[in-house]
Amino acid sequence: KRHSDRSQTVSYLTNVFEKIDQNMKIAGDSTNVYALKYVDHIFNAPIFNSSFDSTYTDVPFYQLVINGAVTYSSSPINLSENQNVLFLRLLETGTAPAFAFTWQPSVDTIDTKYDFLISSQFSQWKEKANEIYKKYCDVYKDLNGSTMTEHQLISEDVRMTKFSNGTAIIVNYSDQEQQYLDNKIAAKSYLVIKGVK
Repeated sequence: KRHSDRSQTVSYLTNVFEKIDQNMKIAGDSTNVYALKYVDHIFNAPIFNSSFDSTYTDVPFYQLVINGAVTYSSSPINLSENQNVLFLRLLETGTAPAFAFTWQPSVDTIDTKYDFLISSQFSQWKEKANEIYKKYCDVYKDLNGSTMTEHQLISEDVRMTKFSNGTAIIVNYSDQEQQYLDNKIAAKSYLVIKGVK
């Protein structure tokens, strides 16, 4: 058995990426920085912090770096314990929604290696997934070609992400309505503001 250290592995993978046909599209899973220039899309982009004791809050550093350079999507919303919070986080970080579906009922995955697909039957999710995707697209349709320029922690539960076209998305994670300047943001909701400097 041959072992390699991290730098040898990075070198090996970089060589593989460079040999892949340039006409092929490549997708990565939570892609690391060394592979960013080779991938066209990133699945499972990290949108929450590591939960170490030393972290205070989530800041979308990953998205601030890759936004505009490559497309990226979340872990499957339908497998999330709190879909509303995840959706708000997607809006805050510019991360496209993703889903994991099965044709058969989810119960068929019990005692298989796919038992994590606990809420995945397409027929039960079709309308809800369409609604989630439409809400996301309604927010991001005017941001196509714009890059994320700034992220602000307004309060513990309210965050604002600014984009190069002057649009800002304010997300309110609290159970109560919040106010930022002259703008009211409903509980567990978001607000899109245009013409922000």
